Amino acid sequence: MAWSLPAYAAGGYMLDNRVWGVQVDNAVKYESPSIAGFTVRGMYGFGNVAGSMGTNSSSNFALSYDNGPLSAAIAYMSIHNATSSANSREFAAGAAYLIGNARLFGMISDVQLGSGTKPRATTYEAGVAYRVIPALSLAGGMHYQRRNNAVGSANQVTLSGDYFLSKRTDVYLVAALAQDHGFSAQAQAALGAPSGTDGQTAVRFGIRHKF
Repeated sequence: MAWSLPAYAAGGYMLDNRVWGVQVDNAVKYESPSIAGFTVRGMYGFGNVAGSMGTNSSSNFALSYDNGPLSAAIAYMSIHNATSSANSREFAAGAAYLIGNARLFGMISDVQLGSGTKPRATTYEAGVAYRVIPALSLAGGMHYQRRNNAVGSANQVTLSGDYFLSKRTDVYLVAALAQDHGFSAQAQAALGAPSGTDGQTAVRFGIRHKF
């Protein structure tokens, strides 16, 4: 359960934590074969604006490693005209390491708009998932975001449990406590509106079947 951190809502929410990704239309993508665990990816999204190659275009590059207990990735993304008046650029890096039944993970992302006061948000995440028994996994994580231009920071704690009834069916419970010192807090994926205060608690329970 991610959360919304609209540090500059007037900029089109382009400084959210970005974990959900961005849809890129008219894109060409290349992914290399895995060599010793390393994979390179590249993508270019044409802006589809007649007479201009750059307008509304986007580019993305990523390098990932997945071998044994360690998986890691670094990525860069640039979006022209991300808002009506600014381009955006983002750097992100993350890693996970498996120790027995525990999986430790962490991530950092930094996104900035390129005009005006150049608003910027840096988000940090760390957590652990632990498989108690083959059918049950518990996890917990913490997020923290700092922003420039004297905009307040934000943070969230997330706890989850996932129980597999079969190979393709599981039930899960996720709870999140978010606090935003600059805006009304909003936990995404909870289908809720922004809170009237700087804090919000969200709980989701569901069943999932994979076809």
